[in-house]
Parts: sequence; C-alpha cells; structure tokens
Amino acid sequence: MKAFLAATALGLMTLTTSAWADARDFGVINQTGYAIKFLAVSESHENDFSENELHGVLANGGKAMVHFTHADKGCSWKMKATSTDGTDVFFPVMNLCTINNVTIRYNKANDTVSFTTD
Repeated sequence: MKAFLAATALGLMTLTTSAWADARDFGVINQTGYAIKFLAVSESHENDFSENELHGVLANGGKAMVHFTHADKGCSWKMKATSTDGTDVFFPVMNLCTINNVTIRYNKANDTVSFTTD
C-alpha cells in the first residue's frame, strides 16, 4: 500500500509540474566566449528587454533555463544578452514553440551573432 501511495504521489507531482510548463520554455547555452550578466527576451514586435531571466552570471559554456508565464503570448521572440564587460548583443527572432535549447554565439571581432537550436 505504501508503494502504491508513493507511486501515486510521484505521478501527481509529475502531472502538476507538466501542467505549469509552457511550450516556449527553453534552455540557453552560452557559447559567446563571454560571461553573461543579463539575458532578456522580447516579443518579436516589441523592444521590451527589461526583465533579466538570469539568477546570476551565466558563464561561457553554461546553461540557463528561460521560463514563460501563460500571460505571455505568441511563439516569435527575440533575445538580448549583456556580457559582464557591458557589451549588448541582440539575437534575431526565434520560434520558441519549436525549440528546446538555443546555443548562442558572438564574434566580437566582427560584431556578429549566431545561434543554433535543437
């Protein structure tokens, strides 16, 4: 009986966690060569990069999760990252409904950004 109750509780916790997840939640893998102190996303038609999605500095090679609330709308979002040296870089619009992770890159020498998704 205890095993049944434990299995039932675990199943309910899994369902509850899944119910709160948003299809646009995604991981950011930092391959910019720089530590990032600020990361924000904005709807494709907006330029509101005011909310920092990080809870500390994201080291080069590190990964952070970005979570959405159900109040946010749409799949097309763009991203801004600010390195610890104050350099701002902007990434073009991504369809967050179709990706799990985005790996971001930045070449400071020629000021170009790129990203790959999975």
